[in-house]
Amino acid sequence: LFWNVHDMYAVDQNRWCIADDNLLDRTRSLQHIQTIAHFFVRELGLDEKALNVLFALHSVCEPTATVRRLQPRSQPWYLRRMKSRHVAIIMDGNGRWAKQRKLNRLSGHREGINSVREITRVAGEIGIKHLTLYTFSTENWLRPRLEVSALMRLLMGTIQGEINNLHKNNVRFTTIGDLGDLPGDTRKGIEKGIEKTRNNTGLNLNLALSYGSRQEILRAIKRIARDVRSGAIAPDEISEQTIINHLYTANMPDPDLLIRTGGEFRISN
Repeated sequence: LFWNVHDMYAVDQNRWCIADDNLLDRTRSLQHIQTIAHFFVRELGLDEKALNVLFALHSVCEPTATVRRLQPRSQPWYLRRMKSRHVAIIMDGNGRWAKQRKLNRLSGHREGINSVREITRVAGEIGIKHLTLYTFSTENWLRPRLEVSALMRLLMGTIQGEINNLHKNNVRFTTIGDLGDLPGDTRKGIEKGIEKTRNNTGLNLNLALSYGSRQEILRAIKRIARDVRSGAIAPDEISEQTIINHLYTANMPDPDLLIRTGGEFRISN
């Protein structure tokens, strides 16, 4: 089934179709679609919403038996094979998404929050231990003042609205970056969320807020320099592990996978 997956598409939740006329006869489309739908739902653990994301519109379309009745296996293959302990996501492209739809930028950021909610749920289900979301960089402070203020209010409202649900689902909420840069109310709300979920043992949801890698390296160097000056460590004793221990991520494994949502083929600061 896999070699023809890229030729399969969906019209909507109730109609499915096959594109490759050379491989499949039009009169047998329904049978093949139903077989493939069973495969994705049962073997990959995907639901109907995920199938709609996977497929797109093309060619012959036929109504099929609903896949809502199909139940995924209790332990789909991707959970049995999951190796990634730490996934990091650079959350950009919200503004461009809104512009394409003739919406204001804040609408794009609100839609991004909906995606975060779903990503967090799925990450916990498939056994990822650490999910880092690059939410607000040190460079983002250079954006227009009104947009920054709106983002801070949106961040505060989101944390207040979601923290109880995160706690209920055993998610631990942490951050990296300089929280001292954030407005007082926003910072206090974040600190309350961190404290509330401190002892949870499930997914570690880690937000990078007012974060930049250069800033993180500079912070680590300054702290090591202070330790040298105080006599806590000798210069010759500084090692790679010393630097690691002074990073924000000292208590987390390195990311196994980095995803950038906006389509840029580069890393960020």
